[in-house]
Amino acid sequence: MANLRQIRSRIRSVQNTQKITRAMQMVAGAKLRRTQEQLFQARPYVDRLEGITRRFLEAAPTLTHPLLETPCVEEGATPPPMALVLIASDTGLCGSYNERLIAKARQVLAETEARVVPIGRKAVAAARRHGWRVLATHTDLGGKVAEPFVQELSTALLEAYRASQVRGVQVLYTAYRSALSWRPALESWLPLQPPHPAGQRAVPALNLAPGAGDRPGDIAVPYLFEPAPEEIAERLLPAYVTAKLRRLLLEAMTSEHSARMVAMKAATDNAAEMIDSLTLTRNKVRQAAITKEISEIVAGVEALNA
Repeated sequence: MANLRQIRSRIRSVQNTQKITRAMQMVAGAKLRRTQEQLFQARPYVDRLEGITRRFLEAAPTLTHPLLETPCVEEGATPPPMALVLIASDTGLCGSYNERLIAKARQVLAETEARVVPIGRKAVAAARRHGWRVLATHTDLGGKVAEPFVQELSTALLEAYRASQVRGVQVLYTAYRSALSWRPALESWLPLQPPHPAGQRAVPALNLAPGAGDRPGDIAVPYLFEPAPEEIAERLLPAYVTAKLRRLLLEAMTSEHSARMVAMKAATDNAAEMIDSLTLTRNKVRQAAITKEISEIVAGVEALNA
C-alpha cells in the first residue's frame, strides 16, 4: 500500500485535474448556449426557405438549372466522384463524438467512391490515417460558424459541382437533438432534389399568407413570375443551399459543444469519486500509522515496567 505522502500527492493531482475539467465544462456550456441559440434561429429560416424553394420548383416544371441536374458525362468517360463533406472537431476531449462520425464516414466511403472534404483537425487526421482521397481541407474554426467561412465553403463546393469535378455533394455531420442527445447524419446537399419527376410537377396555390394554399378551401392560383424564373433560380437556389450548409455546420458545432460539456462533466464527477476513494484510503493509512505508534508506545511502557 502507498504511504501517506504518496496518497496526498495523488489527491492533489486529481484535484488539479478536476479544476481543469470543471473549467472546460463551463466553457463548453457557454459555447453550447451561444451556438444553440444560433441553431434555433437558423432552423425555422431554412425550413421556410426550403418551402419557398419547393413551391417555386413546383410552379416552374420546365425550369433547368445546374444545381438541379447531375453533371453530364461524355459517353465512355468515367463519371466524376461524389464529394463527402465530413464535419468533425478541431480538438478532442468530447467523448465519442469524432469516433462515431469517422466510423460512419468509413461506412459511407466503403459503399460510394467519393472525395472527402474534411472540416476539423480530427477529420483531416482520419483522412490521412485511412488514405482517403481529399478534395480540400478546413481547420481551425475556433468552435464557431463564421459567415465568411460558410460563404467560402459554399462557393468552393458550388464551383466544383458546376465544373463537373464532382457529381454530387453529401454532408456527414452530427444532428443535434438535445444537450444529451446527438447522432451522426448523412444529408444530400447537391444536386437539389426536385419535388416531383421532371414534367410531372403540380402547379401549387398562390399563398396569400403564410401557410395558405395548404388548407381545404384555399383557392389555387398559378404563380406569376417577375422577373423570369431563370433569374429567380439563379439567386434563390444558391441562397438556399448556402443557408442549408450553414444550418448543418451549426448542427455539428452545437453537438460538439454538447458532447464536450457532457464528457467534461463525467470527468469531473469521476475525479470527485476518485478523490473520495483516495481520501478514505488516506484516512485508513493514517489510522493504521497512529494505531501502530500507540502499540509501539504501549509495548515500550510494558517493557520498562517489566
